[in-house]
Amino acid sequence: MRILYWVLAAVIVLLAMRNALISGLSMRAPDIAMTLSPYNATAVVARFDRSLVANDADQRRILTDVKSPTRSLTNAPLDPGAFRVLALAKSELGKNPDEVRRLMQASERLSRRDLAVQLWLIEDAVARNDPNAALVHYDRALSVHPDVSVLLFPVMAGALDAEQIIGALAPYLRAWRPWIPAFMEFAVNNAAEPRDVLLLLRRSAIRPTDPKIRPYERLLLAQLVVKGRYKEAHALAVAMAGTDARRLSQFDFSGVSADPDLQPFSWTLGMEGGIDARPTADSGLEISVSQSTKGVAASRVVYIQPGRHIFTWAVDIPNAPSGIGGSWAASCLSPKGNFGVWNQDIPDQAGTRRYRSQIDVPDNCPALIMELAFNSVDSQFGATIKVRSVDLRRIP
Repeated sequence: MRILYWVLAAVIVLLAMRNALISGLSMRAPDIAMTLSPYNATAVVARFDRSLVANDADQRRILTDVKSPTRSLTNAPLDPGAFRVLALAKSELGKNPDEVRRLMQASERLSRRDLAVQLWLIEDAVARNDPNAALVHYDRALSVHPDVSVLLFPVMAGALDAEQIIGALAPYLRAWRPWIPAFMEFAVNNAAEPRDVLLLLRRSAIRPTDPKIRPYERLLLAQLVVKGRYKEAHALAVAMAGTDARRLSQFDFSGVSADPDLQPFSWTLGMEGGIDARPTADSGLEISVSQSTKGVAASRVVYIQPGRHIFTWAVDIPNAPSGIGGSWAASCLSPKGNFGVWNQDIPDQAGTRRYRSQIDVPDNCPALIMELAFNSVDSQFGATIKVRSVDLRRIP
């Protein structure tokens, strides 16, 4: 009896060692593992996956081997990889697409982590013109395998010109899925038409003032202006301003009209290169100009209607800064190239002056860029200048 016990124990140990050996080899050396256990599911899947990138005489035989994954499912009926291998082998042999799809869906029901299954189901949904189904698998693939964004984001961003895709994608934006922040950054920077990204934001029904989308709105504002979509860019800036939107039409240097998030439709202030512009308590602007420097103290894009406009402003110069020149300029932003429509020099004389100028905006001018610049190249001294009471109004 004791001898039988030791024999059984030895057999169990040998079987355990054999299984451990097969398990260790199944991923690293699947061909060797399959000589020991021909229908080991892990080895069958690993051999198939290696054959996808191999280029040898055995590739076709392995990729069309239906018997191995079929038998491996007998041994491991809950192995999702075996279902996937069997599906791809049948597909390689030109079998019924519905049968292949059912096998892939069976694999997915067992595990959603297999990237190859998700990619196949994406292609299948696209072939059936079912964007909603495709995005289900995009979501699953990107949620588990973020690195696959390198492959999938260009496809998704390239499809944003289709309203059907925008409608299908909007719920994922609204739910703010884990991959959405990275996708939004990619889409804003790479979509052929930034208006498509803007439409996606609107369809998502996320409030334009929601902090989580503010970084992408800022990028989108810049892209819309670069593309010459001034109307849409201004509408986005107004939406971002929320309840303070009416102040975006004002020209003081505080609040919404100086909010960095709304640039370039709010003031951009010079703070380098010898020009230091700072808002004051009375909503004006104090500009420190160093000696031997030149640059822009303040600039802003204005979405504007054609016609006559009155530009008013005041300047305070405490001391006469000999050799320091300043000027306001308005240039039209046009798809055919920017061109100037108005400028006003600032005399280098001490005192307070008020200005009232007429700016005629032509019909082919969808937006202006207003710039306040200073030049102290010919001066050995710096100066501090204050600009206030800035306003621009259209004459009916």
